[in-house]
Amino acid sequence: MLRIVRVTAPALVAVLAATFLTAAPAQAVTYPTWDDVIAARSNEAATAQKITELTGLLEGLRQQSADLSAAAEERGVELQEAQDEADASTEVLRGLTDDVERAEQDAADAERQIGQWAASLARTGGTDLTTNIAVSGAGSEDLLSRLGTASQLSLTSNRMLADATATSNTVGSLRDQAEVATTERDRLAGIALAARDAAIEAAAAAQAAVQEQETRSFELEAQLAVLKQETATAEQGYAEAEAARKKAEAEAAARAAAARAAAAAAAASASRPAAPTSSAVSPAGWTMPITSYSSYQAYGMRIHPILRYPKLHAGADFGASCGNAIYAATAGTVTYAGAYGGYGNLITVTSAGGVSTNYAHMYTAGVQVSVGQQVAAGQQIAVVGNAGQSTGCHLHFELRQGGAATDPIAYLRTKGV
Repeated sequence: MLRIVRVTAPALVAVLAATFLTAAPAQAVTYPTWDDVIAARSNEAATAQKITELTGLLEGLRQQSADLSAAAEERGVELQEAQDEADASTEVLRGLTDDVERAEQDAADAERQIGQWAASLARTGGTDLTTNIAVSGAGSEDLLSRLGTASQLSLTSNRMLADATATSNTVGSLRDQAEVATTERDRLAGIALAARDAAIEAAAAAQAAVQEQETRSFELEAQLAVLKQETATAEQGYAEAEAARKKAEAEAAARAAAARAAAAAAAASASRPAAPTSSAVSPAGWTMPITSYSSYQAYGMRIHPILRYPKLHAGADFGASCGNAIYAATAGTVTYAGAYGGYGNLITVTSAGGVSTNYAHMYTAGVQVSVGQQVAAGQQIAVVGNAGQSTGCHLHFELRQGGAATDPIAYLRTKGV
């Protein structure tokens, strides 16, 4: 049966929206100095005005952070929808490719059968069986019998030719549809790539806004406390703000150092012969993304447990307790780490040869890597979560070749895992 290609692309609208709707960076803001705060304490009106200004600045920072974080979430949704469209078109193309292969085989079989039929007729003395029978000198009853046989042979021959012609037409039609599907698949893959770039940009903007809020809020709140007489002196307020800022910077530096140490340890471990356990890195440089899980659901079409309609399950699910470690299945570069619609949060690690691995459903706090970071096979990159459209704590693990999803477990077996 012919497959009719009906692929739409609402993702195109989403990506265009991502281009124009991402919150624009705020204009440069002038923040008051401690000298301004001290001067404002000289009279009540100036103090009230400065309190209003500082309160507005704090609220502006909070709002900007919230707006950009919301924009990043929206870009993540658009990215997931664009990738879903690309995956659906890839499945259509795969089905058509299979149909073309089957139709080509049928056409080859028909051609071979007709060739065998022609050779058989040639061995009987030619293809004009009626003439051969008429001059054979047979009796009237025998002649009628042979003519009947010739008629059946002719009908069979005509039917074979008609079937071969229909099969050939089917091959041509399917090839045309596959060409259209290939163009559509490539178009939607390009849209998904653009959506990913928009999501990365939005995530970076949101992160910068959060950092700006954290950095500025210490000083603004300390200045506000001085103006409201909650802190005795400006000097004391400044000292408290500096202490809070330095503490926050030290904590951030400690987290970064711990992450670097963990990455170095994982890289060193990956370079040494591993013990023969399920977490061992294979000679090909691959390992399981999770080593402790209680349930498993394979790659393939299924009824989505939440959406309740047939949808490609583009990866494998591993049911596990929230907080369980998630490891990079192979070495590569983190090319995405952030919001991803119904997947909650997603990490993509891109490796050599156009192969990428995806890890999903982590909470934001469970993502332990960032875009551009190099990771080693077996390095912990996240912890299991239950974010997005999820019915319980689990890891959704995908593997893509050239952007197209494939069965990740079958692929891992080819790599000795």
